[in-house]
Amino acid sequence: MASKITKRLVDTATPDAAKDAFWWDSELRGFGLKVTPAGVKVYVLQYHVGTGRKARRRRLVIGRHGSPWTPETARTEAKRFSGDVAKGLDPWDRRQQERNMITVAELCDLYSPKAFPIKRRRRCDQIVPGSSTTSNRCSASAGSIRSRGPM
Repeated sequence: MASKITKRLVDTATPDAAKDAFWWDSELRGFGLKVTPAGVKVYVLQYHVGTGRKARRRRLVIGRHGSPWTPETARTEAKRFSGDVAKGLDPWDRRQQERNMITVAELCDLYSPKAFPIKRRRRCDQIVPGSSTTSNRCSASAGSIRSRGPM
């Protein structure tokens, strides 16, 4: 079915019991509404990657109906994706690259204390008197340890 996708059409769209139902927009080619048998309404963009008979057909999910996706906001997003397709870019590939990028949690794991142990100075009681690691600060008080306050 080809008609302009409006809020009224989205609200009245009913799911098919056996398979996904599609409504295609009459203004923007490839932009549509998919309704699953469970009743979930999703905005999609269908496009071809490449040229000729072996061009791949892809269906990109823009978003689920509801906040923030209205028919108008989904249509503007579909126009942006259509522009990328016209330039020869594939929005689906870009999404896959974004999903495969390193996350903040993975970045924190890379710089964890296990990966890079913190080097601490030796305390005066850990230094052996007369060794080459004895500093001037600890050499005078190597035998006595000062308390740092009430315990």
